Amino acid sequence: MINNKSRNASLDIVRVLAIIMVIVVHGVETVWSIHPGAMKNLPMIEGITVLALHVFGRLGVPLFLFLTGYLMLGYKYSQKNVIIFYKKRVARLLIILFIWSVIYYLYDTLFLERPFKIPDLIRQLLFISNDPLAPHLWYMPVIISLYLFIPFVSNVLLTIDKKVLKILMSVAIFYLFFVPTCNMVAKAFHSAPLVNNLELHYMGGICGVMMAMGYLIKRYQDLIINKLKTSWLILTLIISFIISTAVYYLTLCVKQYDKLLWYDSIFILLGASCLFMLLLKLFRDNKNHKVLTKMSTMTFGCYLVHYVFIYTFKIAILKGGMDHNGSFMIFMVIVLGSAIMSMVVTSLACKSKLLAYVFGVK
Repeated sequence: MINNKSRNASLDIVRVLAIIMVIVVHGVETVWSIHPGAMKNLPMIEGITVLALHVFGRLGVPLFLFLTGYLMLGYKYSQKNVIIFYKKRVARLLIILFIWSVIYYLYDTLFLERPFKIPDLIRQLLFISNDPLAPHLWYMPVIISLYLFIPFVSNVLLTIDKKVLKILMSVAIFYLFFVPTCNMVAKAFHSAPLVNNLELHYMGGICGVMMAMGYLIKRYQDLIINKLKTSWLILTLIISFIISTAVYYLTLCVKQYDKLLWYDSIFILLGASCLFMLLLKLFRDNKNHKVLTKMSTMTFGCYLVHYVFIYTFKIAILKGGMDHNGSFMIFMVIVLGSAIMSMVVTSLACKSKLLAYVFGVK
C-alpha cells in the first residue's frame, strides 16, 4: 500500500500548481462569459488572453488525475486492503462531499437566492440532480466513482502485458481525445463530425485514462527522466498550449461555435502530460520544504472551499460597483483573494481534528 509518510517535492509542486490552475479557470469563468455572444464583443487581444488563461486553467484537473494514478495505481491490493481502502478513502470522500454539499446548499440559499427545498438537497446528496451547487463539485462524484475501481485496476495493471496496455491506451486516447478534438473543429466549420461507435466507458472515460497515464509515467519514470530531453518537453508543452488556444479562439470567437474547451482535448492531454513529466524531471532531486509541504497538504481543502470565496468576492465586487472595463483587475482580485483566503481558512482548519477532516487535510 501507499506510504503516506514519504513525500516527493516534485509531486508537492504539482499539487500546488494544479490548485492554482483550478482557481484560475474558475476565476476566468466568473469574470467573463465564455460563449460566442459575449466573446465576440471583446477586442481580439483581450479575447485571446482570456482564452489562453482558460486553457492554462484547464491543465489543473489533468495534473490532479495524473497525480492520483501516479500515487495509487501499481500497488497490489489484497482483499483486506480493498476494504481498508474503501473505509479510508472512499467513505471519507463521501462524507466530505456530503458535508460540503450541505455547506454550498446553505450558501446558495442564503446568498444566491436558491429556494430551500429538502427534496432538492436530497437529490444533491444522491448525485441525481442536474442543478449543481457549485461548478467545481462535478469532480467529486467522478473521483469517488474512479476510487471504487482503483484497487482492481491497480491489480490488473501489475499483470497486464505492456504491449496489450499500449494498444488499449492508444485506442482510448484516439477515440476519447483525438476524435472529440476533431469533432469540435468539424462542428465549428459545419462539417460532418466523426462518429465513435466504440463503447469505451468501461475504461473509466477521459478521467480514468488520465489516471492510467499517471501510473505509466511512474512505471517508466526512469526512462522519461533519462531519455526525454527537457527542451523537448518544454517545446511540446508550448506548442500544445498555443495550438489549443488558437483552436479555441477559432471555434468560439471566429466560427461562433458555442462549446467550452473540455478535458477531452488532445492538446490539453498532451500539454498537461508534458508539464507533469517536466515537473517530475526538474524537481526530482529537490529536498522537501516545510512551506511547500504545508501548502501541498492543504490543496484539497482549498479546492473544496475556494468557490465560497469566489462567490463572496463576486458579490462584493458587484455591490461595490467596480467598473466592468477593469475585467482583468477584477479577475486578479477574485483569483488572488480566493487563493489566499482558501489557504488561510484551510490552514486554520488544520488546528482542529474535526475541521481538518472536513477540509480533507491529512
